[in-house]
Amino acid sequence: MVGDSDHDGTGSAYVFTRNGTRWRSSGRKRGPNGFGSSLAVSGSSFAVGTSYGRAYVYTAGDDGWHRTADLKSPDGHGGSSFGDGVALAGTTLAVAAVADEASAGRVFVVTDGAKGWSKTAELAGSDTAAGDEFGNQIGSSGGTVVVASARGQVYVFT
Repeated sequence: MVGDSDHDGTGSAYVFTRNGTRWRSSGRKRGPNGFGSSLAVSGSSFAVGTSYGRAYVYTAGDDGWHRTADLKSPDGHGGSSFGDGVALAGTTLAVAAVADEASAGRVFVVTDGAKGWSKTAELAGSDTAAGDEFGNQIGSSGGTVVVASARGQVYVFT
């Protein structure tokens, strides 16, 4: 995956797949400026974060990549910062909103289930304050989400 969130007024996410020892382009997804500002890959799916308050999930099909989710902040808050960071592990997606709560930041965890994507957790640092930008960097694997703030604190959630 390669993101280009600001190219001539549009954003793009470029997908590459490996065939033996070679990598080849297998798709490009486009959106408005800010699309592709954060990316995550898990299995045959990938997530694209934006700088305009959205996160998208795409899944590989026989005929290419298909959008399977168009997400916005589950509680209506998070504003345009929802999507600043994404981390995908299977059917669980962590989405950062670093400018939320006076830039203290939050991370929303959503899971794809029988009724579609729904919020399963809302994460915040135990000692974050305005300007900390909790969610500045995020990662996930299995049932663990790791979140960093702009001031260098790292939080682990299981």
